Amino acid sequence: MSLTAGIATAAPVTSSITYQGKLTNAAGGPLTGTYSVTFKLYDASTGGITLNTDTHSVTATNG
Repeated sequence: MSLTAGIATAAPVTSSITYQGKLTNAAGGPLTGTYSVTFKLYDASTGGITLNTDTHSVTATNG
């Protein structure tokens, strides 16, 4: 009989999410300036409950 044991490791949990995007006006043109952007995290892909809402000031240059 042989027994093999392994050690499971996990990456540390962080409280940040990396994002990237492009800010445009209704016509699709790039925006320049400072804007308020709101991120929401839900518990389901559709019809879910909002788990967290976070608003940040974002400065964009040419979108």
